[in-house]
Amino acid sequence: MTVIIRDYEGLRQAINDRRIALRMKMLDVDTDANLQNGYTAKIICQKRNFGPANLEGILRALGVELQLVARIDGAAVRLIELPKKTGGLHANEHARLKKIGAIGGKSFWEHKSPEKRSQMMRDLRRTGIRKQRQKALITDRLKRKRAAKGQLL
Repeated sequence: MTVIIRDYEGLRQAINDRRIALRMKMLDVDTDANLQNGYTAKIICQKRNFGPANLEGILRALGVELQLVARIDGAAVRLIELPKKTGGLHANEHARLKKIGAIGGKSFWEHKSPEKRSQMMRDLRRTGIRKQRQKALITDRLKRKRAAKGQLL
């Protein structure tokens, strides 16, 4: 079976057609592809998109593979030049953003006076202590309610 797919919607349709041809339920595909229940249905009805992990599993579950073939009509290939700012495809974007965040954090604290820094830290501690007390009160109330229910039963 060979199907030519030219767009994303065509890929969804071809995968759904293959599933129907194999007489598989969407939940069967989910199970065979090690996906959450209902994930294939969400992909087919466009609530979710294919990702590297789920596409591989779905293809394996349906017993098909993707092959790239040059277009017969000889459509021009669209080349995109990457901006110099990003450093290209192989740049480690995560490390770059992490570094920017670390630098931003340092500059935030550098511009504060020692008195202001200590005041901010006191406020943070007070907020944390207040939240802990509120959480303790809520859990105590729940325990009392549960204990009261146990006595009534």
